[in-house]
Amino acid sequence: MPKSGVVAVYAVVGLVVVSAGLGVQCYQAVVPPVDPRSPPQVQPKAARWVDTDIGNSDDSYTDGTVLAAIDQTEADCSSSYTDVYHNPEQPLSYDQRLADQDRVSQYLAQSPDAEHLVVAAVLDPDAIHGLELKYHAVESAPDNPLVLWNAAMSCHDPDLCPSLEWLQRLSELDSGNGEVWMSLAVEQLRLGETQAALASLEAAASASTFDIYWADTIEMGLRAFSASGSGLSFSSEAEHSIDIAVTSLPRYGSYVTLCEELSEVNALSAENCLRVAQSMKTHAKSEMTRQIASAMEIESFKQLGDGQQAEALKAAHDLEREQRHHEMDRSEAEHTALANYILYSPGHLQSYLGAYRAQGELAAIETIAHEQRAFEQRFLADHCTRTYAGIGG
Repeated sequence: MPKSGVVAVYAVVGLVVVSAGLGVQCYQAVVPPVDPRSPPQVQPKAARWVDTDIGNSDDSYTDGTVLAAIDQTEADCSSSYTDVYHNPEQPLSYDQRLADQDRVSQYLAQSPDAEHLVVAAVLDPDAIHGLELKYHAVESAPDNPLVLWNAAMSCHDPDLCPSLEWLQRLSELDSGNGEVWMSLAVEQLRLGETQAALASLEAAASASTFDIYWADTIEMGLRAFSASGSGLSFSSEAEHSIDIAVTSLPRYGSYVTLCEELSEVNALSAENCLRVAQSMKTHAKSEMTRQIASAMEIESFKQLGDGQQAEALKAAHDLEREQRHHEMDRSEAEHTALANYILYSPGHLQSYLGAYRAQGELAAIETIAHEQRAFEQRFLADHCTRTYAGIGG
């Protein structure tokens, strides 16, 4: 099951701590959701928000808005905005997260839907029962790449799960995805199938994409939590869904080890690893993947006997990382506000995931940061000049 408060080397703002040095933590939104494209309008307080269609970026909300959630007659408007986005509630406790996951897992385990079953399996604290659920999920949807990926990659006891079988099936369904081939090669080498691992590495070197199903897995988790009627806030459901995606990340450390070991067996392996690394840097959306690709590229040049090029690449990589860290340096309050903005509603999170798919991780962060700043400016311009009599009544 996912670890609570996971600290992941993944650059997703407001969701997990990042490799690029952004240092952003998980936080919960503290007020009802609003539409990201326009400042909130003053409305009467109403029932709990129930819109759970995360594919709808035009979300409609029936709760009160930010202005209805705070008493504008008692506080300054700009301070109220700061309270909403910069001073979040305390994150869920470890015990509460475990209780929520167990409750949702038990409910989803009864579902005939394969995605629900694989989410239930990842959340299940019992590894054996979770494995049974994964078998059911794969049997129900043997042609669903998302189910196969999460079933295989969330299993951290390789002797317990048939990860090899599931990854082989996935490689047939998503044959152009280098992440699938690399994960398959890692598993094959672990089992002593060296020739098969060499073939998978060669396939990865010819891949046209490097997709870790990150956004898809988060969306799958949200669909499952919605179907479960969890009773949790959207931000809590989003945190749990992100935990699931983190649990199913590739074993990136094994990529470098794979290249080291296979290069000792076959001289062409170093060249294939270099091609994989360069393709990953070009096609990967995630910052973590790009970081690992740089490490693989440096190691490949070492294996090819070009230590000078390896040192030059390392220096360039370190400089690029330092520059990127400086460019994206934000205060803790700014990180918190951006995190809250993304987790604030389905529309906000979907906006981030859409930008991630279209532009890649770092560009998506900047896109959403710009959106959040514009939202704040519209909020202040639209509401800080109003008369607040009667609001929040």
